[in-house]
Amino acid sequence: MATQVAPVPGADPTGVLNRYALPKVAMVLIAAAAFVGTLLSTAVGHDAMGLGAAVARYVLLMGLATAGGGLLWAWTVVMPAALQMGQPAADRYALRQWAAFRRLERGAFAAAAAGLAALSPAYWLAPGVGRGGERLVLALAVAALALWAYTLRGRPAPSPAAAGRAAAGALSVVALLLLSVGALQVGYGAPLLRAELAWRALHLAGFAAWFGGAVWNVGIAVRCARQDLTVAVVRTAHVQLARFRRIVRVAFPLLVVTGLLQVWQHGGLTEAALAGSFDHLAAVKLGVAALLVVVFISCPLWHACSPIAGICDPGDLPGGRPGGGPAARH
Repeated sequence: MATQVAPVPGADPTGVLNRYALPKVAMVLIAAAAFVGTLLSTAVGHDAMGLGAAVARYVLLMGLATAGGGLLWAWTVVMPAALQMGQPAADRYALRQWAAFRRLERGAFAAAAAGLAALSPAYWLAPGVGRGGERLVLALAVAALALWAYTLRGRPAPSPAAAGRAAAGALSVVALLLLSVGALQVGYGAPLLRAELAWRALHLAGFAAWFGGAVWNVGIAVRCARQDLTVAVVRTAHVQLARFRRIVRVAFPLLVVTGLLQVWQHGGLTEAALAGSFDHLAAVKLGVAALLVVVFISCPLWHACSPIAGICDPGDLPGGRPGGGPAARH
């Protein structure tokens, strides 16, 4: 019988105020920073529309980020980790996660569709020189949304390799939709390929990669691991987490740099600009980003990445690396 593992002794993995709450805190902070950023872009951007539009855009972007980051995680993290392990238990674990994500992805699609539907009339009727261009990009976004709906009709994947291919195909469609939404925000008062579009696209991509992966790590990876809590599964989950950390090391600096570039473009980085045009929102977002740095550094140092022994540090497993923490056994 395969070796089983259990939560770290002395910890309450289901409690609210324990160290395993840190990944959840990080996810909440990311979502809060996104809402502040949405308020900023809606208030001062090309398509300033008011609070209702900010909420609709936030719902749209959160749906896209949850799906896009999850698909990126499936394609570059979960399925490669299973293939790297080369064990039936790892394959089953990967496919359980994929099935759970597909259910979540349908909810993300519904949120994105609702947000785009709420914003479409304003974009379609927008006055000015760029009206024709915005209609074209809006039509592209609607087409991408329809293609995304088509990918959701797929059958269960028979293998991690097949799931990886399905994730890559769906990701390309969601990325097109995300880019279209970014282009709508930027507008067409200047040439299409101006720097602002690149900054916005990179900012949204970095946010999606981080937030979608965080949702998967908190809401899918641990729950699916507990359904077959063997050493092979936990080691696979650790490989996934290590791969995700590499993504965050790229996504977070990308978010900070492109965010600062956008703040600079809409009023500069001076104290007067931050206190006036942005009504302190930019400073709030930077503060949240600083808290995220603290959480991101604290999680691995405190073995706070997961309530299951071995996912954060393989030394917590039975037969873990020499010098590892205490083994947790049934």
